[in-house]
Amino acid sequence: MCIKSFPFSKAVLDFSEDRDQIFVIDQNRDGQMRKLLINELEQNPAKLVKVTHYDGMPITASFISGTILQNIDAAPTKKMRQKVSS
Repeated sequence: MCIKSFPFSKAVLDFSEDRDQIFVIDQNRDGQMRKLLINELEQNPAKLVKVTHYDGMPITASFISGTILQNIDAAPTKKMRQKVSS
């Protein structure tokens, strides 16, 4: 889901409630989008995995996919890895 505005629409809440894990991609050092999701939608911080990039260069697809794959490999169960890859 691409979030384009704040305050969040009901669709953002529905999306987050339907998932066990969400990767939040942010090009901000402080991870503001993740913090907004936690505070405004009262989401469990453990559910929102940070994919943060802030070295001054544009974020790349390889950075995003690499970070997500690292987190999938670290997932505690095979079921979670299968769910994320499908």
